[in-house]
Amino acid sequence: MVAYLGTNKVSDVEDMVARGDENAAFYLDAMCYQIAKDIGAMAAVLNGRVDAIILTGKILDSKRAVARIEERVRFIAPIRTCPEQEALAFAKAALRVLTGEESPAVYD
Repeated sequence: MVAYLGTNKVSDVEDMVARGDENAAFYLDAMCYQIAKDIGAMAAVLNGRVDAIILTGKILDSKRAVARIEERVRFIAPIRTCPEQEALAFAKAALRVLTGEESPAVYD
C-alpha cells in the first residue's frame, strides 16, 4: 500500500475511498483479493478442514476490507475477528492450550 498510496494505514486508505478515490478503492480491493487467495491456499493445505478464519490486526479498521475478504472466504469456515494486537491474541491462545483450558487442534 505504501508503494501505491503512500501509506501503510488501512484507516487512511479507507478515508481515501470514502472521499471517492477510485485508485485507493482499487488497491484496497486488490489487497483483499490477495488475502482471500492466501486464505484459500491455506484451506487447501488443511484439506478443507478449517475450524475458523481469524482476521486480526489493523485490517479490522476497514469495514470495507473485512467485508471484501468475508464475501470471498466465508464458505470455507466461520470468520472471527480479534481486534487485539495479533501477537497478544496468539500468545493468549497458546496460554489457553498450555493451561489445559483449550485443546490444541491437530492437523495431519
